[in-house]
Amino acid sequence: MADIEITGRIWTDSSPGWAWYRSDDVEWKKWGYLNEFTEPDQSLFSWINQSSATIDTTYGPTVLKIPAPGAAGENVNLRVQAAPPTIYSTIACFTPQIEPVNKTSCGIIFRESSTGKFIFFRFMFDTTSIIAKSDVIFSVDKYTSPTVFSANYAVRSAGFLRGSVIWLSMMDDGTDLTWAYSNDGQNYTTITTQSRTNFLALGPNQVGFAINSNTTSGAAGMTLLSWN
Repeated sequence: MADIEITGRIWTDSSPGWAWYRSDDVEWKKWGYLNEFTEPDQSLFSWINQSSATIDTTYGPTVLKIPAPGAAGENVNLRVQAAPPTIYSTIACFTPQIEPVNKTSCGIIFRESSTGKFIFFRFMFDTTSIIAKSDVIFSVDKYTSPTVFSANYAVRSAGFLRGSVIWLSMMDDGTDLTWAYSNDGQNYTTITTQSRTNFLALGPNQVGFAINSNTTSGAAGMTLLSWN
């Protein structure tokens, strides 16, 4: 551990780490925890179906938002970039900005540019999928286009989340696609694994993040804090 020399000096252990330390000139006091963030570079992304969605990077993180639409219906707004060579994992950390109205959602996506199909791994407010009451869920959903929902791969309650941010991971190992979520950014729980060509004929060649508000009474958004 670093020497104690100056009151207020801050020191961290290996990153990502569970804590940071502050010197009081006598000992190191443990604070935390904290995670390493990789700031999204929006110059690498492009819009798919921007519609009335906007991004704002004034304060560093990317704020993606859309007002409640004028008409109900699927309308996913995507920011995409080229996928890395397989094998890779894409990890996103964000705070959801969704109103508590059925099917407002935000999350990350695999996309096949040749067909326009994509798979949306999202945090969603829902009133039907788990039990007969309002709940927040994780859902892995197939879309043939930004306005056409196809089918669901998996759904799980997200009501157990206790952190101030959400961590989502998706991995392409060249054979399968895997989606996982985390409370701390270090320990992940898999929600489902599927063949990479089960829905996307050639597999994904783009990754990105997205929001959806398909109800006239609820807006959707997300603050993307880290992307890598």
